[in-house]
Amino acid sequence: MSRFLYLGVPGEVPRTALDLTPHAMSHLQAGEVAVEADDIGAYVIAEDGESLLPFVAPLAQQKVDMWLSVQLKRATVIDSGIDVPGIGVFDSDQEARDNVSGAAAGATAALLLDLSFATTWTLKDNSRVPLTAQQIITVHLTGLAFIDAAHGRASDLRASIDAATTQTELDAVDIEGGWPG
Repeated sequence: MSRFLYLGVPGEVPRTALDLTPHAMSHLQAGEVAVEADDIGAYVIAEDGESLLPFVAPLAQQKVDMWLSVQLKRATVIDSGIDVPGIGVFDSDQEARDNVSGAAAGATAALLLDLSFATTWTLKDNSRVPLTAQQIITVHLTGLAFIDAAHGRASDLRASIDAATTQTELDAVDIEGGWPG
């Protein structure tokens, strides 16, 4: 019969599920092991420091964790700034996107009503640039395209993660590359 172990706190016997070898289980039952967690899981550690069994999360849990990492990466990319060719790099956090959207709406209304429109905008590097109605609309549309591309990359990664049926396939999913920038 197999015994199981997942994660634990040093000095405590964990309660749930990963197969332990009989050797590791004998050390655990004898109180000769501690469980230590690290950034990729946990290890059953013998008193002499010998690692008895590395913990590897089940593939399904790794897929969930990877998707969460993709979502964080997507948010980071979206908020990292948007380069508008010929103008500069704009802040792109939610507040900045709201400000650009509002300015673009004002610029569009001004164009429709044949009114003048001009603004001076502070870029990501804190420099200031004058913008016409057409330019602020271009900034807005460039931002929308950038965000759409980031969501597209995340969607592609989600499909790759979901399609992975082995550890090797999941390890081959590159969540760092291919983002718009």
